[in-house]
Amino acid sequence: MRKKWIAYLVLTFFVLMLSFNTFADEVNEFTFRNCIKFGMSKAEVLQAEIEINQTNKSDWYPLTPEKWEWLFYDDFVEVSDYAGIVMYSFADGFLQGANYMFGIYGEGEYKDLSEALSEVYGEKTSIPNDKLNEMARPVIAGVLGSDVKLSDGYVWYQDNVTIYEYQYGDDGQFAITYLNPNFDYEAFNNGTASTGGL
Repeated sequence: MRKKWIAYLVLTFFVLMLSFNTFADEVNEFTFRNCIKFGMSKAEVLQAEIEINQTNKSDWYPLTPEKWEWLFYDDFVEVSDYAGIVMYSFADGFLQGANYMFGIYGEGEYKDLSEALSEVYGEKTSIPNDKLNEMARPVIAGVLGSDVKLSDGYVWYQDNVTIYEYQYGDDGQFAITYLNPNFDYEAFNNGTASTGGL
């Protein structure tokens, strides 16, 4: 009888540890715009945007020119007191990037949002333009075009998200891109990664 109790206690301990680890992973999961998470399908993202974030279904447009697919909202959303446009980036049908794009603002607004990001995500790091363009440009090319040049970028590294803030164009436009740190963007962009089943 004692062996059964010990076996029962050991089994209970392992079940509790498994449950705790699953809960900890869910708590640590990055959430974008209140409800959007990496790995969601386009249908799931669209449903969450319409039902939870109260965006208009008729203002969402899919863009699928090449390997990456995008879901673009053709209206402004409020981002830290600024008007921005939101766009989601999908690889093999699963969300791997989320983007806010801002129109013609001055250097002050870019700096304000940079400071706001640092308050939430900690210290920023400058990133060379070539590395910035290698990582972020393919994820946003659906709206900005594949030949757009990104510059003056910063990056924030977290366990559950990597965030880039950068300028593009000639009139003070800038963007913030949130990427899944567990996805191999370089391999996907070069045609060697599969994301099925994420």
